[in-house]
Amino acid sequence: MVGLDSKDVMQLLKATALGVSLMAHHLFAQDAASTNVNPAKICMQAFAAAPVLSVEEDRYLDDLGYLGNTFNTRAEELLSRFDKEFFILRQVLQQSVDWDWGSVSQEKSTKFQPDISKCKSAMHALRARVKWNLVHGRQFEAKEGLLASLALAKNAGRGSPQVISALAAGAMERIVIECVVRSFFEFNPETLEQIALGFKTSRARLTIQQGMRGEKALNYDLQLAKVRKFEAEHPDNNAATQTQRRALMAQLFQGEEPPTKMVKAKPEARGSLLQKFLEVEPYYAELDALLALPERETERAWEVFNEKAKKDPASIEWRFVNASLHRKARNKEFVMDAILAMFLAGIEYRLHGEEAFKKVRDPFGDGPFRLEPLVVKGVDRGFVLKSKLNTGEFDEALVFATNAAPPVIVSGSRAGQVLEISGRGGLEAEK
Repeated sequence: MVGLDSKDVMQLLKATALGVSLMAHHLFAQDAASTNVNPAKICMQAFAAAPVLSVEEDRYLDDLGYLGNTFNTRAEELLSRFDKEFFILRQVLQQSVDWDWGSVSQEKSTKFQPDISKCKSAMHALRARVKWNLVHGRQFEAKEGLLASLALAKNAGRGSPQVISALAAGAMERIVIECVVRSFFEFNPETLEQIALGFKTSRARLTIQQGMRGEKALNYDLQLAKVRKFEAEHPDNNAATQTQRRALMAQLFQGEEPPTKMVKAKPEARGSLLQKFLEVEPYYAELDALLALPERETERAWEVFNEKAKKDPASIEWRFVNASLHRKARNKEFVMDAILAMFLAGIEYRLHGEEAFKKVRDPFGDGPFRLEPLVVKGVDRGFVLKSKLNTGEFDEALVFATNAAPPVIVSGSRAGQVLEISGRGGLEAEK
């Protein structure tokens, strides 16, 4: 900007950001003052207010989420463009009515859920905005943004539960948690206590079991109903009926060849297709029970299930009963349960000390989580909690770190190690 020094530019940016916030407040004051607005409607308004970023800006935003400790003119301008979206999104915390995605859909369906990419974009911005708000001393804004994003994570997939939406819900909740632990010691105790309360009082996460049931209702149950209806409406078994049955089979499998080991139903044999469908029902019941078992009991239960499948390949070869997929999804759910428990235990440790922390049990162990110091390049940077949960090659861990360079990986197999980022958005070059 010609004729303006850096101080003038910063003042101008702050004034612009304030103007955006005031405009957003004016446009949405009526909804913000109410407590009976559909939260799904508020989220759709927030998504519509999200800024459109270039590829370069998106990369820079990603850098800020991991590397940002101080924020220059470019970062201030970019992050202030999300003020309107997050101002609107925060209004979901004031609502007393349930989320109803169907009523905000342009389609005539109650089984609607938001575009997951929109949710992910909001989470993408959240990473950097939490750091940004904390650097500027805005504890309230950081906390409200986190809890509003948590509410979105818990409710985004409930309009049409599926395994993929349950996994997405867990992934978004994990992002919210990691936003806190990356800058753990920048939050004051009062804010951490409010965040912990927000997690404890939020609705339960969509489960893999609920997702499987939703997929069964949308796929298997609907197809079974079509087969039942066809057989009831075609008591005869003439050539025309057999031709129609072939067409039905093609429709049910969306033009794919039916699994040869599963569906050996001959179009000329009345009831054969229905019989093969019904053979799958017991496997759904077993899968449902498997997805409710505690982690300690699942290993042997999956072995029994798979052994049965080997002996009865004709019935288990079914595209909706995917044992491998559901097992992996259930393991990811266990990991999320461990991360959430460690997160709350870490807050307890900071707020009330080691004695209070020891009273918090590892849900996958026989006592409290293991507590270890976090030392990065010889510098004390916080602490690490480790669970007995091990679904792969390592015990699950969660890092609670100071917001300092270099950034560290906060969960997974490399938790506590330095996070290597190329700085492709240009952030490193500006330091």
